[in-house]
Amino acid sequence: WAKLADWYEPVPKPRSTRGCALSPEQERRLFEVAGSRKRWHVAYCCSIITANTTAGPGEIRRLRLQDVDVEHRTIHIREGAKNASRIRRLPLNDDALWAVRELMSRAAAMGAQFPHHYLLPHRAADVGQKPDPTRPMGSWRKAWDTLRVAAGLPTLRRYDLRHHAITKLLENPNVPERAVIDLAGHVSNAIDRKST
Repeated sequence: WAKLADWYEPVPKPRSTRGCALSPEQERRLFEVAGSRKRWHVAYCCSIITANTTAGPGEIRRLRLQDVDVEHRTIHIREGAKNASRIRRLPLNDDALWAVRELMSRAAAMGAQFPHHYLLPHRAADVGQKPDPTRPMGSWRKAWDTLRVAAGLPTLRRYDLRHHAITKLLENPNVPERAVIDLAGHVSNAIDRKST
């Protein structure tokens, strides 16, 4: 071993792809921090939507104005679904409705006015250019990465909020498992029901 020790390098362990749920304190802290800076506003609103509807980040990014029904408090996931069973209609509770309205106001300010325009319009690439509401924004990952560290949750992934929402629903005795499956599109037995 002594001859090989200098050459030994352990194989990196694969990252867990299993989702996790937040404790009530972690959830409170995450949203408190996320709402504290204007530059995190999109990430904040999208995180609230995911944590309250089970919509994944890619699904939210591809929402068009026609997919949002404020009057009936629903969003309809048409694009970004991984499989046919994930194309679904999701109810909006008060928090998710607030977040959707915030994003709709932002979209309108960026020129989104037609049903086929995106809820999260593509930002202008250069100074002086206009946003493009016919294309979805690239991502809110940069804002997410800084806010999750600021919240003391450096390993929390955006997609973990979907698992968090599913876990909260499954832990509610008033919500049948079938309803959770219908909302989420599927429920994996691999969801870690413990907090991070």
